[in-house]
Amino acid sequence: EEGIWEWQAGQTRLFLSPRCDTLLGYPKGGLPRTVRGLLRHLARPIRREFLISLRGHLSGKGALDSVLPVTRIDGSVGWFHVAGKTEFHAGGRPERTAGAIADVTGLRRAQQEVIDSHARLDALYRHASLGMAMVDGKGRYLQANSEFCRIVGYSEDELCCDQPPLLTPAEYAARDARAVVDACLGARGKAYEKELLHSSGKRVPVMVMTTVVGGSDGSHRWIVVEDVTERKREQ
Repeated sequence: EEGIWEWQAGQTRLFLSPRCDTLLGYPKGGLPRTVRGLLRHLARPIRREFLISLRGHLSGKGALDSVLPVTRIDGSVGWFHVAGKTEFHAGGRPERTAGAIADVTGLRRAQQEVIDSHARLDALYRHASLGMAMVDGKGRYLQANSEFCRIVGYSEDELCCDQPPLLTPAEYAARDARAVVDACLGARGKAYEKELLHSSGKRVPVMVMTTVVGGSDGSHRWIVVEDVTERKREQ
């Protein structure tokens, strides 16, 4: 449920519905009913940004639509969506601004959790002990982590260009194609042994597995490789 607010141009006080008090943990009528008093609930940098947005809105230069961190009565900080619309006099001067405020703290936290999760996954991908590369339906590289680049001796930019280097010897083409088909059909991926061509011309023995990226209908897939050079030497 949203809180309702209204401000008349030229007035120092504004109307706040009881829900506005509740959202910030105050008893009914506990929130200050002045613009200056309300702005104290915002940290200074946020206050400045909001005032710039508000002044722009009052001059007809955009909507009033902000998500702000606001300090509650208990000292905790919640995230609130503040939106409003202004009625103007015929001469263009603002007359009345009214809008709503909603607590979006839960949504904000969920969004941050997704961002943090993606950051952790990206860190795992970038620093994984296995080589990982994503390719599209035409076999073009879209991204590659540092271990994959080390194994083949090319940088990510060199791999992801319009004319990427050939990494697979011809004798492995049929096996790779079968792995792609199995992955697209939803079969459980199985690692198999092959070689990759290093930029120096040498062949690097690897174990490789192909898996389709979820939701891509097989158009994008991950190639995961493990360098088994040392293992081969020990045999």
